[in-house]
Amino acid sequence: MAKATYLIKKNPTARKEEIEWQELSGKEFYAFLHSEEGKGRFFIHLVDDIAYEAGEVYIEVDLEEYKAWKKEENARQYRKRQRDKVEILSLDKLLEETGGHHKKCLEHKTISIENLILEHEQKERLHHAVALLSSEEQEVLKALYFSNKPMTQQALSSQYGISSAAMNKRLKKILEKLLKVFG
Repeated sequence: MAKATYLIKKNPTARKEEIEWQELSGKEFYAFLHSEEGKGRFFIHLVDDIAYEAGEVYIEVDLEEYKAWKKEENARQYRKRQRDKVEILSLDKLLEETGGHHKKCLEHKTISIENLILEHEQKERLHHAVALLSSEEQEVLKALYFSNKPMTQQALSSQYGISSAAMNKRLKKILEKLLKVFG
């Protein structure tokens, strides 16, 4: 794999059309990040995950660009984790296993194919909506609703070191975000 490139703005307050870039080595970049000058500056990590021909790039961006990238990165990571959980069903395999009696399987009296499809579509929409949340917001939802041992809001607020009212307010905002996307 090619080497990593580290780009910082020579003048962090320059307008977009006036930006000049300075390339740093890995050691210089690490030192910069941990210096006073590096505080409050944002970087995104770009990777060639298609052809793997280009190296990694760390480039400085403003806060809004960072937030947009982070949102997309969280969604990409979520989709990547979900791909491992997907099982593909083959109708050809069904025909083999049933000796061609696929209609009996598909017309099972207690299973509605339409309901299964609708349920699947709703789950996909929910997964997409959750992927748009920040990783912290996703963790709150997981702890309260999707865990094998769901926590109470009070226990979660204690874990985060905030009041129950603050946790309730945070949860309400998270659910409102989901409703905007999912609703």
